Amino acid sequence: AGLSPGDRMVWSTGSSVASLVAHVGALRAGLVVVPANTAYSERELSHIVSDTGAAAAVVDRPDQAEWVRRASAGPVVVARPDLDLPDGDPGPIDEAAPDDPALICFTSGTTGVPKGAVLSHRNLLAAMESVTTAWRWTAEDRLVHCLPIFHAHGLCVGVYGTLLAGASAVLLP
Repeated sequence: AGLSPGDRMVWSTGSSVASLVAHVGALRAGLVVVPANTAYSERELSHIVSDTGAAAAVVDRPDQAEWVRRASAGPVVVARPDLDLPDGDPGPIDEAAPDDPALICFTSGTTGVPKGAVLSHRNLLAAMESVTTAWRWTAEDRLVHCLPIFHAHGLCVGVYGTLLAGASAVLLP
């Protein structure tokens, strides 16, 4: 899609295999994923798009796609995970360094506008190694996953923890 490692990709989708494929693919391509609540208003989503300088977005709804286009200061690739993710050679993958940014998670904004907190690949791996060790998570486990995957717990613990343990998950809407 013409994106480069380090580009920011807003990711605002419900729970689906297609959405998770887009998410993991973005991380493997070196993009920085910016999870966003699917219930955000145009004002809330626009703040995240403009604050991060997003070059791409994966969203479920056409109205969200239009909001992203309006909020972007430059060209932006917008796709829906179940319909129009680009095919073809992704270019080099898995070359992100441990301290490269992986996610920008926005705070709740209780003391003002939400602020982006950057998490590196190393941050995510260390956190998930701690969780899978503490929970004794194994490949034999199956998670019934009913948390939103745009939220840090649903994404990091639920999705990344499952992947790291080699376990499986049942995604619920």
